[in-house]
Amino acid sequence: MSGQAALLEELKKETGFYSIVSLMTEVPAFKKVILQGERIIPAILHDLKENGPDRALFLALKQLSKKQPKLPIIPGDMEQTKNIWLEWGQKNGYLN
Repeated sequence: MSGQAALLEELKKETGFYSIVSLMTEVPAFKKVILQGERIIPAILHDLKENGPDRALFLALKQLSKKQPKLPIIPGDMEQTKNIWLEWGQKNGYLN
């Protein structure tokens, strides 16, 4: 497992029981992910593709990306949100 993948696993572990966004963004792993900058975006997208939707990863993408995709009209549809981010990643050169 790469260092970035391990960091993303740490993030998901630390935020898995939070439902409040402000609490998710305060955990140490979230701050470490954000400090990685745009270079971690491909790893986040790969994780979403392989492991499915995750709110903390969506939050990280939202903070890291300069241009964001149009998110779903149906709030809470995490599968649709995942697919939109993956499409965005392909269009913007973060996924092959």
